[in-house]
Amino acid sequence: MNFTRHSTGSGTETVALLDDDPIHRLHIERSLRRACSNDFEIHSFERLCELESAVEELAPDLILADLGPTDASGVEVIERIMALDTSAATIVMTDNSDPAVALAALERGAQDFLVKNRVSDEVLERSVRYSMARAKSTEQLSQIARELATSNRQLERYAGIVAHDLRAPVRTSRLLADRLVDAAPTNDRAADLGSRLDECLNRLEVLIEGLLRISTLQAEDVDPELIDIADLVAEVRDVLSADLEACGAQLVLGEAAPVWASAEMLRVVLLSVIENSLTYRSHDRSPDILIDVSTRGRITELRVADNGIGIEPEYRERVFRLFERLHNDPTIEGVGFGLAVCQHIVELHRGSLRFVEPRGGIGATLTIELPSRPQSPR
Repeated sequence: MNFTRHSTGSGTETVALLDDDPIHRLHIERSLRRACSNDFEIHSFERLCELESAVEELAPDLILADLGPTDASGVEVIERIMALDTSAATIVMTDNSDPAVALAALERGAQDFLVKNRVSDEVLERSVRYSMARAKSTEQLSQIARELATSNRQLERYAGIVAHDLRAPVRTSRLLADRLVDAAPTNDRAADLGSRLDECLNRLEVLIEGLLRISTLQAEDVDPELIDIADLVAEVRDVLSADLEACGAQLVLGEAAPVWASAEMLRVVLLSVIENSLTYRSHDRSPDILIDVSTRGRITELRVADNGIGIEPEYRERVFRLFERLHNDPTIEGVGFGLAVCQHIVELHRGSLRFVEPRGGIGATLTIELPSRPQSPR
């Protein structure tokens, strides 16, 4: 193995320098000593294979790599370095000032790109400081992402346990409640207790199903497409036709700009929001629900306005919390899942939703803001 080692002191930072030109290697070493206050321990390599063999033991903090060592060239060099098991910051050096070469290196994971004959002490110092700070931040973000991925997997496993271990006994209990009612056809007290037990168990089953649904929604489930909102509202109207007719509700679509979203997920959101409008309707008037969709620059806004009982301003954020219900009226159905699921779906689309002041101060108005162009899901 042909490499040299130069220590500037105690070696607080380790640098791997890949370059088959001894004059340029010496220039870089001297520049590092002059320009950087860091105490570097520099290991120089003429061949990429030598660096690959030494990187595990060396554990460098910084790799300065020429794109033309004796055993590789061009983009291959950066690709092989990026394949190494290291979190080192990587700076590419080359005689070529072609922007396409720089872009190719950066796209493959390099933190910076330097043209050899333009490397002054000041430029090198800036590049080293920036690249090492960026690599450290990237590694921290990667660690957070790994921890989140682990947490999500644990949540999915927990959801599976909920589905298997809780749903089965609840269903069995509902069956026993039905048998209790059937076994005492002339006992009004037993029949009433059995019926109330069945209602409680049904509510528990809905809670379990909702928890399972919200815990398993992931960013990779988002598959955006350009949606004709009129078609989607028509589907929702068909699904809720019985409920709309029962309370004399009017569901009207006003402005109808197209929307980029997962059709399946947006359908869930609209169904939940409109069901909320029907659930929290006023007893003094028939429900009127107006949907408007407009695009302003990079944002598409869906606005759902109703004339129901409304939401007080101090509660407009609380309603998105899991299990949150603002009404204790037993005649109003719901377990506090709907809007929490909606918020989760919208955030997976890189959007947001909130209740705003309704026009005329009557009812509730929910705005949903989504990107007007396809976005990478969260």
